Amino acid sequence: MKRVYIDVSDFLVWRGHFTGIQRVLYNVIKEVSGQDNVELIVFSQGEYQVVEQSIDDIVLRGIVSTEEETELATEQRTTRTLAKYIYQRLPTPVQATERAARSRIRDGLSRSTPLARNVLHHWRELRGTNEEYAALHLARQSDPMEIAASTGSQRYGTEVNFAKGDSLLVLGCLWDSVAHLHVATRRATEMGAKLHCLIYDLVPVYAPQVFGVGLLPMYTRYLFEVLGVASSVVTISRSTKKDVERFMKETAISDPPEVTVLRLGDEVIEKIDPRVQKEMIQKHSSPFAICVGTIEARKNHIQLYTALKLAIQEGCIDVLPKIYLIGRQGWLTADLIHLITYDPELNNRVKFMDNVSDQELAWLYQNAELTVYTSQYEGWGLPVAESLAYGTPVITSNVSSMSEIAPDLTINISPFDSRALLDALLFLSNKKSNDALRAKIKKVYRPARWSETVRSLRRAIR
Repeated sequence: MKRVYIDVSDFLVWRGHFTGIQRVLYNVIKEVSGQDNVELIVFSQGEYQVVEQSIDDIVLRGIVSTEEETELATEQRTTRTLAKYIYQRLPTPVQATERAARSRIRDGLSRSTPLARNVLHHWRELRGTNEEYAALHLARQSDPMEIAASTGSQRYGTEVNFAKGDSLLVLGCLWDSVAHLHVATRRATEMGAKLHCLIYDLVPVYAPQVFGVGLLPMYTRYLFEVLGVASSVVTISRSTKKDVERFMKETAISDPPEVTVLRLGDEVIEKIDPRVQKEMIQKHSSPFAICVGTIEARKNHIQLYTALKLAIQEGCIDVLPKIYLIGRQGWLTADLIHLITYDPELNNRVKFMDNVSDQELAWLYQNAELTVYTSQYEGWGLPVAESLAYGTPVITSNVSSMSEIAPDLTINISPFDSRALLDALLFLSNKKSNDALRAKIKKVYRPARWSETVRSLRRAIR
């Protein structure tokens, strides 16, 4: 049976909540989990190695090296014995109040030692509950710089021996490692395997001004090497397909691969934990709008800032909802964050939020008055699709891929026109207008399922 190898090297350096590329990778793997001919692999020590962990275990612990697995087994035996010893010697009243004590201890997990965290874990197992298992292990995250430094030096499993007709599926960030890129594009194909690559966008090539210096040559090399040997290329929008074809023409790539378009899933969380609901209602009682995505230059938060300043100038700011900027800090945004944080005229009307869980994000989508996503350039624009899936009106850009998603259901404006953004905000702040668009979205929009995404992907790589 021909095998499909999925490169999951992104998860070597990623921890916590998945966004963007990591989210796509996770959802695709979830759909194919358990299939006999699919294996997960990572690039390390100059070669591809098989990962025996499930995707859920990877989410929980990260990709664990064989050395770490051996150490963990020894550590677990020791800490289980220690936890049992401590627990059996506690007075009964202390055992009875153990849950409350553990809750207080858990608040300091990220600062505690691995031994203390593991003792707490095994202590909980003695009481027969695993309700915080995931939270406990996520608290064991290493420093990102330490993780990055260790990448490529660990052994995670046996070396992959590609056979003729096998497929190597690269869905992640292949462009940031020259050695990794070389192995993916050369070794697999030399052994007769087929390389299939998912390309999200060509922003570093056609909008280099929104990234740091140095990414353009790196990304150009990645594209040139991959497109020269790939059996097939899949893009996440017609806009990206157009850019890929433009790049191949401009660089005169011989024998270019076929390029097909894949529709990403945007399934919603249908049931939100009641505890999350209660907590979010208490925190966010006033009307609010959301802007979801990394705080970086191309996401164009500066347009939102200037639109709000225009609203203040024209005396209509009180009509607008509060704005939540949801995402971690990224490229070239220090000045913007300073502007928003210290502008007295905004008077706490804009709030930054990061480390938002999936459940919390689902609640925010459901309860927002509207979503703003006027990026200057996107490969797809997942927050637009997700917002529509939750039935929430969206203001988005009329450029690149964002105009593809559902142009009849979104308000599309120029990402360089603050007046247009303010007009759209005022329009959707009107209850009658907002309700009318919500009704239309509910009637017309049908979220794409990740199972459909994977079926399309299978067809593309045959």
